[in-house]
Amino acid sequence: MNSVQIPSRSGAISSTPFKFARQAFVGVLLSLISLLLLSCGGAGGVGSGGTGGFSGGTQIGAITGFGSVIVEGRTYTEGNTIYLNGKNPASPISVSSSATRLGMQVELKFDNTSANELAQTVYIRPNVIGTIESLGADTLVVAGQMIRLQQAPAQATVFDGFASLSSLAIGNALEIHGTRNAAEELLATRIELRSSTASTETRLTGRISAITTPSVGVLRLSVGNVGIVVDSKTNVSLASSLTSSSSTSSISASALAVGQRISAYAATPISAAVVTANAVQVESAPADSNAPLRIGGVVSEIGTSPGRFTIGRIDIDASQASFVGGTIGNLATGKPLRVLGTISTSANTSPILKASEVKFLSVSDDIKIELLGSISDFVDKSSFKIRNSVVDASSLSTQFMDGIATDLDNDVLVKVEGTLVGNQVQVTRLSFVNTDDGRYRAFVGNVSSYLAGPGTFNVQSSRLVNAQLQATTRYKTSGGGTASQSDLANGVQATIRGNFDKGVFLVSEVELVKVNVPRLVKTKGGAYEIDLPNKTLKVNGLLVKWDSNTEIDGDLPGLKAGQVVEVEGNVSGAFVLAVKLKVIKP
Repeated sequence: MNSVQIPSRSGAISSTPFKFARQAFVGVLLSLISLLLLSCGGAGGVGSGGTGGFSGGTQIGAITGFGSVIVEGRTYTEGNTIYLNGKNPASPISVSSSATRLGMQVELKFDNTSANELAQTVYIRPNVIGTIESLGADTLVVAGQMIRLQQAPAQATVFDGFASLSSLAIGNALEIHGTRNAAEELLATRIELRSSTASTETRLTGRISAITTPSVGVLRLSVGNVGIVVDSKTNVSLASSLTSSSSTSSISASALAVGQRISAYAATPISAAVVTANAVQVESAPADSNAPLRIGGVVSEIGTSPGRFTIGRIDIDASQASFVGGTIGNLATGKPLRVLGTISTSANTSPILKASEVKFLSVSDDIKIELLGSISDFVDKSSFKIRNSVVDASSLSTQFMDGIATDLDNDVLVKVEGTLVGNQVQVTRLSFVNTDDGRYRAFVGNVSSYLAGPGTFNVQSSRLVNAQLQATTRYKTSGGGTASQSDLANGVQATIRGNFDKGVFLVSEVELVKVNVPRLVKTKGGAYEIDLPNKTLKVNGLLVKWDSNTEIDGDLPGLKAGQVVEVEGNVSGAFVLAVKLKVIKP
């Protein structure tokens, strides 16, 4: 994309109401969208919902689970899926699936030609990146924008790298995802504590409330309490579909207007409430006419006609929709909804979502988090990870299906259902996945029917496993010590790792449990509540202590909130006593 040429201006544009500004911008928007579609071979080209090579639609909202990827409660199959981080709209970064996290706001392009809808592209859309300017009981100001914790249980805020707002401090760097309310406050679906070095960049989203011209060829956009400077080096673009590069085009800065919703990125921090943007992107609804569009979020605006309202950047007409959990009369700002429908475009109107179904979120099944994957960072049933999400299955009300709590360990394949509480998923139901597929996994149990010659044995775990040792099988103990095949015997408790082949479990690793030897646990994550004088910190909800015997690697005295640490240690009551503590350089 090319940098823009800004015409000379003078004076200020600061009093145009949003409604009129949006209507005035419709002609420019539609002309640009038409040009974009023509440049791609017409409205039925690839990436559209017309008669071209793509048949599918768009899902907008928060990630609510994994196993493939679950957005607003709907599961999309992963397979050659492209993942992009769009913090800089001018230069999205290709990332792996592991970069996605609970609560992230995404725009997902899906193909619905098969029974399992395939996620083709997942575009991560952080709303705010910056440092904390002020903190309240359930609010904070970051990069000049008011952030509010979600009060509705159906839209809880995910904390990552800290447990509560009281763990944060002025100046901490955060990445925040969410949806806007009627007051243009960001209702956070996710707040992530980042390394202190992350404060060198800024991302802002919101409506332009004013435009001034401080000098020739320079514009200053007011968004929240921040002035965004647009000069000749700023890349200004329009994106009607963020997941399709063919639907993004450079535009003139003269097209910027009060009332537009934009995303802005700067490689520098805000200084004196002003930042110079590397990129500014005008947001609009996807322009794929007649293509399915699904969105979840909070109602930010109610229209003058029955059934008309707005979620984020999407205008919605639900006058002909069916309603679940409420009626058309219950529509109001602040209501969390999930909406299904199709995009409609016509002359002199901006794209609109014609809703077929509107669902009011309840506090029952709608707040459920689902995770499917292998366990990592296992400490005990109260602390482990699945797909980078911290999980707690220690509640007395947790249901274990096809196994019991002692069957848990690193690499065990499970599916969990639960609810979000701060920085953890509190599990209500955990099911062990015991299918004979080729996925790498682990089983925990006592050895029986062991024959040393052929190297065969059984392990009774969440299922009876017929195991076969390999010439390359590795051996170790749960305390971090060495072991060998000669230590294997009937009655010994072990964790075996490997994969199934024609019903036989081919063992890659045997981890033997030594009686009266403390189990060595490992975990990795952002540090918070750091107390250097008392030699404690927290990571992944765990209290970690160290002493003079702990092997320290890295700059522990310089450790900052959000910086990643790796801990190896032994569980000692309510804390982990670190044997090794490594501070990862930012």
